[in-house]
Amino acid sequence: MRPATLASSRTRDPRRDIRRPRLECGEFTVLRCPRQMREAVHEEKVEHPAERGRSPRLIVYALPGGWRVLVGRTEADNDRLSLKLARPTDWWFHVRGMPGSHVVLQGPVGEEPDRNTREAAAAIAAHHSKARGGGVVAVTCTRARYVTKPAGAKPGTVQVRKEVVLKVRPAPGEIAPESEADTG
Repeated sequence: MRPATLASSRTRDPRRDIRRPRLECGEFTVLRCPRQMREAVHEEKVEHPAERGRSPRLIVYALPGGWRVLVGRTEADNDRLSLKLARPTDWWFHVRGMPGSHVVLQGPVGEEPDRNTREAAAAIAAHHSKARGGGVVAVTCTRARYVTKPAGAKPGTVQVRKEVVLKVRPAPGEIAPESEADTG
């Protein structure tokens, strides 16, 4: 009896082919080599055609002194807000350890927000999170330049460096006249 060749095993049962690049197992994929990992990461970055070119839908709040707070609504909006729309000198906020919206504090160029302004933005970030009903909530605060997206991470997932933690009570802000406008 002759041993089965690789080609003949592929024609009989493709699930047993050892040269297949990945094995799909439920919710995750097992990758076989670094090249395939890079390709898979590249595949993940491709946007859905309906999402391509769409500006993020944001909630906009007005704060005293010409400051405004931008809040993402969905994971895709959070990505666009944090990684594309936010300027490097803007302040970025997110509740610690719980799901919530990404929040960016923008103001006049060259000005620094005072502590009360940062705490108001942090309170809005806490309000737009699962911690909304809690008491005092820890909110991460950093410059937008220190917010990056890990390679291959799903939408809404970011990596934060040089964070400061503010402890605030969740509070809604005053919605700006151009609120819920498409900003881009």
